[in-house]
Amino acid sequence: MVKISKDRASIEAISGNVDKNALINNNYFVSGKLHGIDGISYMEKAEPISYEKLISMEGIPAFFKEFKLDFLVDGKIIETIDFNYGDSLSLIEFPEIPPKDGYYSRWEEVDMEDLIFDTEIHGEYIPYLTVLESKVKRDKVLSTILVEGLFTDEDTLNVEKVEDVEEFEIEKGTLLEQWAVNIPEDGANHRNIRYLPPNTKGKLQVYVLSNGKWTKTKSQWDGKY
Repeated sequence: MVKISKDRASIEAISGNVDKNALINNNYFVSGKLHGIDGISYMEKAEPISYEKLISMEGIPAFFKEFKLDFLVDGKIIETIDFNYGDSLSLIEFPEIPPKDGYYSRWEEVDMEDLIFDTEIHGEYIPYLTVLESKVKRDKVLSTILVEGLFTDEDTLNVEKVEDVEEFEIEKGTLLEQWAVNIPEDGANHRNIRYLPPNTKGKLQVYVLSNGKWTKTKSQWDGKY
């Protein structure tokens, strides 16, 4: 059984050096792609055979019949699944990666069809994104809306300026603009939202629509937001 991860030259199933007139025999291998020696397979010398024939040969080591799928996190095995040659494990349930403060996690993508070698799947920790920026920008420079939280690299902050604004009673002044903000769920009950207003004079007040009612919310300046 042959598995080659990297190659440069002379890549065949039977490896090693012999003298020109040396006798070569009884070399068998299982491979659907490689040949025996120098691009050629030879009967009873460097011969490709089926896996079933290989494991039926007398004296074959036990490890040729045993296969393991290992799940590793930080270099440590957290679960092992035994499988048979040629099994497909695409429907198995992956173990849960142990939580780590400040990080989310995921398993690397591995082809789980027709497994014929011991296989490792590695879990990785990725730092949370603590701020999401809207793609909508003020004067094509700064994002109009920023949201703080714990987000993944697959999360997107979707915002849209409301053209058909909903009028409601405000304490003082006139309505400047309305934005619809769709924030990815991260389990937080409360969050900080930063809003970049257009250049305008006067004191700004921020209202939030909650349960069908517009309510004035506490706000303070943080730089330009």
